Amino acid sequence: MKENSQGYFLTAGMMTWFRNHYLNGKQDKQNPMVSPMNNKDFSGIPPTFYCHS
Repeated sequence: MKENSQGYFLTAGMMTWFRNHYLNGKQDKQNPMVSPMNNKDFSGIPPTFYCHS
């Protein structure tokens, strides 16, 4: 995130600000509803293509 954190509309500082106002604390970062890759059980969901860059 640091490599491209400046020179664009959404800076790293702004992303941190939004994240801190969206989440209720550190444990929310681990919530699968916030970060689907933290889910331990993927059964019962439709086939999904997840791409993260």
